[in-house]
Amino acid sequence: MSPEELRACITFANGIDPRVQMTAPNAQLWGRTIGNKTSLEVTTAIQVYYERPRINGKEHPAIDPASVRKIINEEYDREIARQRALEPPKGKAPNPLSWRQRNPDRWDKHYSEGQRQFQENASRLAGTTTRGVAPF
Repeated sequence: MSPEELRACITFANGIDPRVQMTAPNAQLWGRTIGNKTSLEVTTAIQVYYERPRINGKEHPAIDPASVRKIINEEYDREIARQRALEPPKGKAPNPLSWRQRNPDRWDKHYSEGQRQFQENASRLAGTTTRGVAPF
């Protein structure tokens, strides 16, 4: 992050919380702590810090660069975990054959049984509607 971007981030934090001062030692501390992060990550982390609920209704302490770095790392870890959750398990290949392909005889048996039950239910329903009785 360039010094101009760093100053812009500290000024952004100062706009939200005037307790964050733009001094040379403070800028140096912020630069050493979060200098390798992007300005977008830093400003987003500052917003997240102040959006989080306050503890016991007390006022937030002024944001510091360590808190910003912690929030960025937590969000990065959360994104990695989300990506891993969406991936299929490694080392476990899905079975290329469906249940129908592995058990054609059982499939045919269950399919014909379902057809039979469907026809019975349809004939029962037709019988009740012809007598003028509500089906349900």
